[in-house]
Amino acid sequence: MRWGRLSLIWLMCLVPYTSFATPDREAALFGAPEESPDAKADPMESATSPPSKTVITPQSDPLEIGGRLYLRTQTFAFDDQEASELPLDHSALVYLYGDARPTSRLRAFLKTRIDHRFTQTAGAFTQGADGPGGDGANTTNVQLDQLWLKFDLGRTVFVTFGQQPVRWGTTRIWNPVDFVNAQRKDPLAIFDARPGIPLLKLHMPIEGLGDGANLYAIAQLDDAETLTDVGGLLRAEVTYGATETGLSFAARSEQPIRLGMDFSGGVGPLELRLEGAASHGGDQHTWSGPLVIDPQAPEFPSRVDRSDDWIPKATAGIEWGIPYGDEDTLYLTLEYFYNDAGYTDEALYPWLVTQGEYAPLYLGRHYVGAGLVIPRPGGWNDTTFLMTGISNLSDGTHIARADYQVRVLTRLSLYCFVSSHFGEGGEFRFELDIPPVPGVPELEQGLSIEPMRFNAGVWLSLDL
Repeated sequence: MRWGRLSLIWLMCLVPYTSFATPDREAALFGAPEESPDAKADPMESATSPPSKTVITPQSDPLEIGGRLYLRTQTFAFDDQEASELPLDHSALVYLYGDARPTSRLRAFLKTRIDHRFTQTAGAFTQGADGPGGDGANTTNVQLDQLWLKFDLGRTVFVTFGQQPVRWGTTRIWNPVDFVNAQRKDPLAIFDARPGIPLLKLHMPIEGLGDGANLYAIAQLDDAETLTDVGGLLRAEVTYGATETGLSFAARSEQPIRLGMDFSGGVGPLELRLEGAASHGGDQHTWSGPLVIDPQAPEFPSRVDRSDDWIPKATAGIEWGIPYGDEDTLYLTLEYFYNDAGYTDEALYPWLVTQGEYAPLYLGRHYVGAGLVIPRPGGWNDTTFLMTGISNLSDGTHIARADYQVRVLTRLSLYCFVSSHFGEGGEFRFELDIPPVPGVPELEQGLSIEPMRFNAGVWLSLDL
C-alpha cells in the first residue's frame, strides 16, 4: 500500500526542488546566455511580464521556434528505510514554443509541455505545481502551457487573449494576492511550472502618475460554462522612486470576494516586501472537532461556516544584499506568513486529505521562511549556491534544503539539491496509519503514510 500512495505523499510532504533567488533568478536558472540590455525577453517567459508602451520591433523572420529540455533523476527516503529500498525516478520534461510576430503590433505565442517517465516509480515525484505525472515507465503526458494572441488598441490599451501566465505579488514564498491561479506557487521549484490560465486581459499604462502606473482589467474564463461563470479581476500598480504598490480585486460567481494589496521598496540596505489579502463570502469554511478513526464508532470533524467572515492572510518579508567583494553580493531573505484560514491542530490534517483540502504551505496558521543565496561567488561566474529553511510554526515541522547550480556549457546547466524534513506528525513530517473505514471515500481500503526523512535530485537543463 505504501508504494501505491507515493503520489499523495509527494503532494503533501515534499514541495521539492530549489529556492529563493536574486531578482534575475529565472534567467540565471534557465541558463540563458548573456544578453545586451536591449535584447528581447526570453520567449519561454514572454507573457509573464506586462508589455510596455514601447512597441516590439519585429525580426526579419516573424516566427521563432525553440524550447528547453530537462532530464531529472531523484530519490527520497522514509524513516528507517534501507538504502536498497530507495525509489529511483528518472524522467524528462520538454518545453517547445513557437513565437510569431508578423508585425510590430501583433504577436501569437504557443508553448507546450511534454513529460515522460523512464522508470517504474509510479507518480512518486509528481507535485501539484509541477503538472501531470505518470503511472509508470514509458508514460508520456502532453499539456498545453500557453496559447495566446497579443495586440494593441491605438497603442494605448494592450490586449492579451488566450491561455497565459499571470504572476501577482512581491514576496518569495507565500503570495496571498495571487488571485488568478488556482494552483499555489511552489516556492522551492526550479522554475514556476504552473500552466497559463484562459484570460482576456486589458492592460493600460498610465504616464504622469508617480513614476509610472499600470491598470489591468481581466476576464477569467477557465471552467466557465455561461457568461455568469466568468470571473472579473482588477489590478492597479504604481511605481514611485524605488517603491511599487499594487491593489487587486477579484470576484466570481459562488466564490469569495477578494481584496489585496502588495508593496515592495527599499528601507536602508533592506528590500521590504509586503502582501495582504482578505476574502469574504462564497463557500469559505474550516473544520473543528476530533477525528477518531475507529471502524466501530468513528467520529468526524464538523464543518464551520465562515462565509460571513473577512478572512485575512498576510506576508512580510525582507531581503538584504550584503557585498563581500568588489563584484560579489550574497542575499539573505526572511519571510513570515499569517494565515487566518489555517489550522493550529495538525490532528485535522488527515481529514483535510479526505476532503481534498490539503494545501501544502497553507495548512498552518503561522509560517516562517529564510534563505541564503550566493550567486557567482568569486571567479565562479557560472555557479550559484542556495540554502533554504521553511517552518510550519503551528505544528512544529520544518524543511531544510541546499542547492547547487552551475552552467557547465553554454546552453547546458546542472542542478543538484538535497533536503531534510524535521519534526513529528505535522505538515512536513506527515505520517498516518488508518485502518479500513467502510463508507468513507479514500479510507475504505485504509491509508498508510510514513514520515519523510529526506529527498535529493540531480537535473540537467539544455536550451534547444
